[in-house]
Amino acid sequence: MSDALSIAGQWDGQFAYPRNYEPEFFQAALFETDSLIGGTITERAHASTADSACFVSLVTGARQGRRVQFRKTYQTDRRNYVVFYEGTLNEAGDEIGGTWIISESWQGAFLMVRRQAGAQSQAIEVSEQIDCDV
Repeated sequence: MSDALSIAGQWDGQFAYPRNYEPEFFQAALFETDSLIGGTITERAHASTADSACFVSLVTGARQGRRVQFRKTYQTDRRNYVVFYEGTLNEAGDEIGGTWIISESWQGAFLMVRRQAGAQSQAIEVSEQIDCDV
């Protein structure tokens, strides 16, 4: 695989909910070895939700060419489900967009933008840097 396509690195992202709920923002730290993906996602629930807390998830998945698939497994009892992501890495290797699904009941769109070295956030506006004490 070409190193230009590797998704290893820091990413800023957001995922949209159905039913007009506000999107949530996240930060991902990913690594890739022989097309296998691993890492963590850190997110804070939207301030208007009852569980406005910080969540950390483990990421496992794979990349084939520009197709990216991974599962996000929350490491908390407050969110105890797995989210499946499937998306496409753009040609420049700095955006992944696609859909997420939870047990075929909830689904929505997501977008991840690669963070440039030294940058606080990329094209996605993040109201605050996610900082969790875990």
